[in-house]
Amino acid sequence: MDGTETNNDISWLNAKDSLLHALDHFVELSDKSSNKWHHQKWIILSVHHAASCLVSMWLKEADKNHKLFLADNGKDSYPHLDETIKALRKFKGTNHLTDAEYELLTLLKRLNDIRNKFMHRRPPKKVANEVVAYPATSMVGLLHVVSRRTNQSFYEIFGEFPDIRRFITESIHYSKVEEYSTFIEKVLADKGEKHILPQCPNCGTHSIIGFQCEACFEEVSEVECSQCNNEFYVISSYPFSQNCPDCVYEYKA
Repeated sequence: MDGTETNNDISWLNAKDSLLHALDHFVELSDKSSNKWHHQKWIILSVHHAASCLVSMWLKEADKNHKLFLADNGKDSYPHLDETIKALRKFKGTNHLTDAEYELLTLLKRLNDIRNKFMHRRPPKKVANEVVAYPATSMVGLLHVVSRRTNQSFYEIFGEFPDIRRFITESIHYSKVEEYSTFIEKVLADKGEKHILPQCPNCGTHSIIGFQCEACFEEVSEVECSQCNNEFYVISSYPFSQNCPDCVYEYKA
């Protein structure tokens, strides 16, 4: 194993640890009695750190001798996220950076301002619910990209069941949902889903693979309407009736 592989292994372990740390805080954030400011702050810091590690790792895979990795004293350098993003974006259109990954870098660039505002700031009197929208979207994007690049599932990488990712999407502010859905559809196309996927009955994103939505991570079931015989998806966990999208007939499990 050469030095580049060793550095990338360390970067990945640090990124993985930060992603899991952020996931823990997303879970805690869903508890209405929790200190939202505390969990929001650590989500922002953890996702930013994971992004810094991963983008640096991807740039090194694209150009292991890039000048950003060498300090003036000849020792290894750990460049700022902004610098690494700028350098990596130049690889758009190559096998080192897909269109969806390029768009992800645009999202990650926003993390710098968010992190700088929250890192040394006193807790606000009123917590803004939309403050983690970009970190949450960025994290889901990072998880999908990591899965595609390693050819491993979320469970294989992190040892967590897929449905835990729902806590991330629950924190995305309603005003950002459309932007999030559009982004996820592009990321899924990166993962080989070139045709239009079925639309999720929960979030409206064309992102159903198998029996799970890869945007909001709800489990779904395909059913047949007894009125018009149309096949459609329903949310498996919902206890109440759901309507057929064609004839609006109520389907009851």
